[in-house]
Amino acid sequence: MAPVRMAPQIHLAPQNRAALDWSGLGEVALVSIGATVGVVFVFALGVRLLSQRDEPDGRPRLAGGRRRPSPLA
Repeated sequence: MAPVRMAPQIHLAPQNRAALDWSGLGEVALVSIGATVGVVFVFALGVRLLSQRDEPDGRPRLAGGRRRPSPLA
């Protein structure tokens, strides 16, 4: 039986290895977290403003400002 050939291994010199820019990675993470918080804040603000458009008697308005009929009427 023929011997199994192994793929040649490549050994990189220390100066050729990839280096991570940790400050750049941290900056990207902070911007990403900040953008996420901003989107969640705008969404929550929109939900709050839309919920305040309801009438005081609990009947929400329909399109065009019409009131939804009361279920008792």
